[in-house]
This record gives sequence, structure tokens and C-alpha cells, in this order.
Amino acid sequence: MTGDSYNAFIGDNLGKLVQAGRIGRVVVNAAPATFQALSGLPPATTIFVGRDAELAQLREAWQHPGPSVIASGLAGIGKTELVLHAAHAAFDGGEFPGGVLFVDLHGYDESRCLTAGQALEHCLRALGVADVPREEQNRSALFRSLLAHRDRMLIVLDNAASSGQVKPLLPGADTHRVAITSRHRLSGLRDAHHLELGTLDRSAATELVEDPTLAELCGNLPLALRIMAALRDEDPAVDWVSELGEASLDVLDDGDSQPVRAAFALSYRALPPDEQRLFRLLAMHPGDDIEVESTAALADVSPTRARRLLRQLRRAHLLEDVEPGWFTFHDLVRDYSRERVLADEPAESRGPAIRRLFEYYATAAEAAATHLNSGSPRKERSARFTDAAGAMAWMARRRRILVVTTLTATEFREHRTTLRLAWALYPFFSRGDYSEDFLATSQFGALAAARAGDPYVECEFRTHIGTAMQHLGRLDDAMRILESARRTSVVLGTRLVQAKACDAIASVLADLGRYDAAIGQATRALRINRKLKDREGIAHSLHVQGVLYSNLGRWEDALAAKRKALTLYQALSDRQRAGIVQVDIADDYTCMGNLDQAAESALTAIETVRGAAAPNAEGMAYQALGVAYHELGRALEAREAFLTAVRKFSECGAAEQAQTIREYLGEMEASPAAKDHAGEV
Repeated sequence: MTGDSYNAFIGDNLGKLVQAGRIGRVVVNAAPATFQALSGLPPATTIFVGRDAELAQLREAWQHPGPSVIASGLAGIGKTELVLHAAHAAFDGGEFPGGVLFVDLHGYDESRCLTAGQALEHCLRALGVADVPREEQNRSALFRSLLAHRDRMLIVLDNAASSGQVKPLLPGADTHRVAITSRHRLSGLRDAHHLELGTLDRSAATELVEDPTLAELCGNLPLALRIMAALRDEDPAVDWVSELGEASLDVLDDGDSQPVRAAFALSYRALPPDEQRLFRLLAMHPGDDIEVESTAALADVSPTRARRLLRQLRRAHLLEDVEPGWFTFHDLVRDYSRERVLADEPAESRGPAIRRLFEYYATAAEAAATHLNSGSPRKERSARFTDAAGAMAWMARRRRILVVTTLTATEFREHRTTLRLAWALYPFFSRGDYSEDFLATSQFGALAAARAGDPYVECEFRTHIGTAMQHLGRLDDAMRILESARRTSVVLGTRLVQAKACDAIASVLADLGRYDAAIGQATRALRINRKLKDREGIAHSLHVQGVLYSNLGRWEDALAAKRKALTLYQALSDRQRAGIVQVDIADDYTCMGNLDQAAESALTAIETVRGAAAPNAEGMAYQALGVAYHELGRALEAREAFLTAVRKFSECGAAEQAQTIREYLGEMEASPAAKDHAGEV
């Protein structure tokens, strides 16, 4: 139809999917936003003395518009605690009615260091943004735009390693205040107000540990003093001066004074043997957060015992709480734990421990995948999870841990574990917009397969790599690796992978606007799948072919191919992909002007995917329904459908789909009810 724009997805259900319909004039209707004040501050320690002057300087700096405040000094000097105490007092006193954002940048830990883009994602999600842009500069622009409409806020950027890490997070307006902590001065922030922290004076340090000699042996360093104070409280009969004087005082790599490590050593030595062992084994735990079940596997103990040991380490101030059942290390304590595992844990026990952890996550991820694999027979679904929703929630909470575990297994050359994790994560990634993680785990899988001498599996993972690159907009890279995978599949004689590569190439060619070439690839894939009698492959190729016909305006051919695909997916009990095809059919009807049929198909899709733990597919179905209702003039029902789609997409980080919905909402004519709903988005 003249003037119509048709957008569609070709390929696996990963990231950007079906987006179609007619886009007319754009009228943006948005009600004034009402924001809730954020209180994202971690709790401050109750053991805090000797910083009255610095607190006053910090609070005074926040009274004036302009530059950021940088609290700098040695690790363990108390930078974070100073800012937290000042921030809590200011927030409680109403100085920041817009709230407080806190981000730990982990600048000095290479394995956990956040890029500015990752930190911006954290901030945007805290501000209620579900559709976070992929590019760092777009995230920064959106962040500043949101702050421009909020009451005064405080942004705390903890553990920054460089000026470049924080510059994109600085607000554009002078309304807000920024507090930064770093072990460096960050001279690149030229207009910043610098507050350099030294050790506590003798009086304040002695107040913490009640002994001037002990305070001196702790180097008057707040972190060491806090640990020593806890030790004294736990066992006041011990001669801690003698104990501390006898401990090893090696200099920390980052330049901290010797007593810091001595305090850690004393805290460690005071633990019972089983707690000492767990403390050092936890250094091998992937990711930031530590859970009870994985700890049990790592230490080869029961979950009940693991929970008790974790709580004991928490009481000793060697672990910190994250949420019920989850713990984490302070950076310096993590470093010390790593030293201890290398020094005290025999290599012959380190290996089995990390393999137990690998086995735990691989087994659990595989169990979750049985509920997420489209069309998986009920009898094959693991009893470990009740349903697909539970499996999705488990995966979502541990997504970063699972990705890091896959990387760690690759580094340990545990090829089988890498492959198990990469395969298990695939169906989870197919239900949301996790293209960067999908790319990483696919690359790990391809590498593990190559090292294991399995070119067939390597070839299939290379098709996954190409698909992930496509979703990230790297079309030239995607085409290169997919063509390579296709050629390799021909040489290997693996026709199944060849068909997948052809379909994936067709998807990329469509994105490049080369529809005739794309149809050729899709036709080749369909021919191969039919020879193989692979019903799932046939269904996928038919769907790809149908979407290509839609892009060319060949509506009858498109509907015929998609109906055949739908019949096969229904026979396979693949609700997720059946729903996606039904959404695509609804989009075709909309573009053809058959609006009642479009709405009916969209409603059928909603029923198909409901309860299938496929939020992306549900979002697509509600989006298609909203488009049909809008074209039918049912504006309020359209808005309700669009708003539901936004909520569904927010569950899986699908930013581009949500943006498409906003554009549709912009089309809708202004009305009092419409304005109220637009404000919600």
C-alpha cells in the first residue's frame, strides 16, 4: 500500500522480532511525568568516627551548583563510607527530593569493572526505563534528558578508575549533584571539587579499637580498624596487639599499608577451619553475587550447612548481604580471598571444587532449558522447576553469573561444561533481548567445540554468532561469519546446519534490502529441510520465506507460507513460535487493510503465548493488537494493548520494540483518556 511501512523480523526469536504495521502522521501525546524519589543508597556502617570535617566539606559542596565532588584516597581509607553517611544525612534532610542513584563501578577489578555504558544501563533502569538504548552515547543522552525533568538528585559513582568511566554519567544540568569515589585524583575532571582523604587521626582510630597500639598496627585505616573492632568484640580475651604484630605484612598490590592485609589475615585466622576453607573457595565463585546452592556445590556441603557458613562469614565482616540468600565480597576482601585460595588451598582440591560449581550451574541451566525449549515434551521437562516462568526467573537472576561461568569454564578448558552452558542458555536468550550475552556465549561455545575437535558443533555455534551480530546491527560481520559457516557446513556434509545458515543469511540479506537474494537463500533452506524431513526446520524456513514475501508486498504468498508454518508449529506444540507466526499474520492483515482479521489473529496469538514464559512474544502480540485497534478507531483499547506490550517487553529488555510502541502511541489523536495513558508510558 502506498505510504505504508512494513517492518519484520526474519530468523530466530532473539532480540528484535516482528514489528509491522502502518505508520501515519506522528502526534506525541504525553502527560506530565510524576516521578518517585529514589533511595538507592546502601546502608552506611554504624562504626564511623573521625570524619566530621570531611562530612562538613562534602555537605557544603552540595549546597552550590556546578562541579562534581571527588573523594579520593587509598583503598580502605573510607571514601565510600564518607559519601554514604553524607548522602544519607542529606537525603533524610530533604536536600535531594528527586532521590539518590548509587552505582559501584568496580573500577579496580578487571573482572567486574563496569563500562560507562553498563553503568548508564543501571541508572536508566533505576529511573524506570525498560527500553535502554544499546549505544553508550544514546544511553547518556537519554539519562541527561530524564534528569532534566527531575527534582534535584544526588548521583554517587563509587570506585571509579578513570575520568572516562564517569564522564558519560554526569548530568548536563547544574540542578543535580555528583559524588565520586576513586583511588585516583581523576584530574581529567578539571572542574571537580577534590576531597582527598588521609588516615584517621590517632584519637579517632583509637576510639574504634580502644587501643592506641592496635590502632597504629592497623595503620589508622578505617577498613582495617572496622575489621579489628569486630574481632575484639567477638573475642576480647585475645591479645590482639601480639597477634597483629606477628601476622604477615606484605604490601598490597594497590599500595595499601601493610596492616590492612594483617587485619584480613587475623580475621581469616580467627575463623574455624571450615569457614576458612569456604572463605578461600569463594574466591573462585563467578560473578559478583554468591548464592547458597552454588556455595554448597563449591564446598561440597549441604545447602543448610552452606547457609550457616555464609552467615558466619557475614558476621565476621568478610561477606556482605545483597538480598536474602545472596552475599557478596568487598573488593579488598575478595582480593585477599584470591590470595588465600592460591596459597592455602591445594591445587588438587581447587580443581574438583571449581568443577563441582561448573556441574551445579550446567545441570541447573539444562534443567531450566527443558522448560524453555520450544515444543519440549512435558515428560522431558525437569522436575527441578515447576514451569517455564520459574525457569525464566531462575535464569534471569543468574544471567550474568551463567555468562561468567561459561567464560571461566572456557578458560579452564572444560569444553564439555562450556558447551552445556552455551546450549542451555540459548532458549533463554531467545525469549528476550540479550544479544551481547548471546554473542559472548556463542563465541565461547564455538571456541570450546574447536578445542574439543568437533567441527560440526563449532559450525552450528558460528551460525548463532552470526545471528547475534545481526541483532547488534553488525550486518557485514554477520554476513561474513554466516557465509563461512554455510561453506563449512557444505564441506562437512551437515545439511541441518547448512539450512540454518541459509535461513540466517536470508535474514541478514533482508535487513540489507536484498530481498531477491534473501528469497533464494530461504528457498534453498526450505528444500534442504524438506529432504531431511525436519518439521521444525521446515516451519522455520516457511516463516522466513513468508516474511520475505511480506516485505515485497506479496500478501497472498506471505499468508500461504505462514499458515503452513503455523500448522507445523502447532503440531510440534511450539507455542512461542506459533504465536510469533500468528502475530506476523496479524501484521499482514493490517497492511492489507483487513483490520478485523488482524485483531482476531492478534488475540489468537495472545492466547497462544499466554503462560508460555515468552514475554517478548507476548509483547509482540499485544503490539499487533494495538496496531489493529488503532486502525479500527478503537483508541482507548489500542492504548491498553500498547501499554501491556510495554510491560511485557520490559520483562526481557527489548528496547527497540518498546520504542516502536512509543512511535505508535505518537500517532494516536489526543484525548483526555489518551493523555492519561500516554503519561504512563
